[in-house]
Amino acid sequence: MVIVRLIGGLGNQLFQYAYALSLLEQGYDVKLDASAFESYTLHGGFGLGEYAERLEVATTEEVDMVSRVGRISTLLRKLQGKKSRRVIKESNFSYDEKMLTPEDSHYLVGYFQSELYFNKIRGELLSALDLKHKLSPYTEASYLAIADASVSVSMHIRRGDYVSDKAAHNTHGVCSLDYYYAAVTFFEERYPDVDFYIFSDDIEWVKENLNVQRAHYISSEEKRFAGEDIYLMSQCDHNIVANSSFSWWGAWLNANEDKIVVAPRQWYADSNMQRLSKTLVPDTWIRL
Repeated sequence: MVIVRLIGGLGNQLFQYAYALSLLEQGYDVKLDASAFESYTLHGGFGLGEYAERLEVATTEEVDMVSRVGRISTLLRKLQGKKSRRVIKESNFSYDEKMLTPEDSHYLVGYFQSELYFNKIRGELLSALDLKHKLSPYTEASYLAIADASVSVSMHIRRGDYVSDKAAHNTHGVCSLDYYYAAVTFFEERYPDVDFYIFSDDIEWVKENLNVQRAHYISSEEKRFAGEDIYLMSQCDHNIVANSSFSWWGAWLNANEDKIVVAPRQWYADSNMQRLSKTLVPDTWIRL
């Protein structure tokens, strides 16, 4: 058995889930460790429960056996002829082919933010992450509006902790208004009748600061699962993503064979992380 740790917001969890599912498809016995969410409450906590259940969550005992170095765990490993420490950590944010062939009985830690980890199981992921039978009334109405549009483009503006938290701001930064205007112009020049469906964790700021014609703001007081917005993004013809794993998934799950995805050239404000994330954005996406 190998166990993949889950941590972060829904976008990050989806990367970790996709990586784990790719191991499962290779024949590994894979489970997920969701124990971090007992104390990690940012970004809505554990969010994979609404999706198709292809992977089991590991028990505390299973996690301890694979990942910890307590006396009991060490003794049991010795009796089984196993090493005392079985944790493998992702070396950096770039794709590492070795992570697809881990030795059995290891605890795997990372963000796995590259489609290269799971491109071969795209069909399985599209099926596992399809929410069309679990949509709230507001999301269902929004979906019908998007489907009725002549040309639809999702636009995601990520702010939240990227603005309010100094460490997050220094690491990620926020996409500039110039980036969004350039992306809007890109699509307007190609599709005069384009409609923009705007998603944000600060929708009022967007309304006050970003002037876009034919804009439709996805916002509801109705409590909805965050993945519903990812689903709606994926139903648009094309996508404008923020430097965020949340809208990354909205674009990647878009099954339109003719889709155009626009992504920011600068994904991280931190220069070192920018350098180490060279496989994060698919080569087919346009960088502005």
